Amino acid sequence: MPNPLKTFRLIRQFYKLFALPSILLTVILTGFVFQYGLSVVEVIVPFKLITLALLVFYVELQRRDEFVYYRNLGLDRKQLWGYSISLDLVVFILCILMAKVL
Repeated sequence: MPNPLKTFRLIRQFYKLFALPSILLTVILTGFVFQYGLSVVEVIVPFKLITLALLVFYVELQRRDEFVYYRNLGLDRKQLWGYSISLDLVVFILCILMAKVL
């Protein structure tokens, strides 16, 4: 496995493939929590997970050849998706918590 800084850069580069739609969705869903309160969380969390699954499917279809690049640099597909999805969900949860506080 590459050194931690190199790993972070590779994961950041991979996350950029789907970061824009995912962060945009997070901001929109956080707006719903801000406006309607925590009662909408039971609806928006499954919606976020479903759209995240669709983004994974899209990236898997469109960027299939790029996984070889990351594999050659020491990161396999499961590691890339694990770190990227975890990062995305942490950002989502933090945004919801911030909307609750505000």
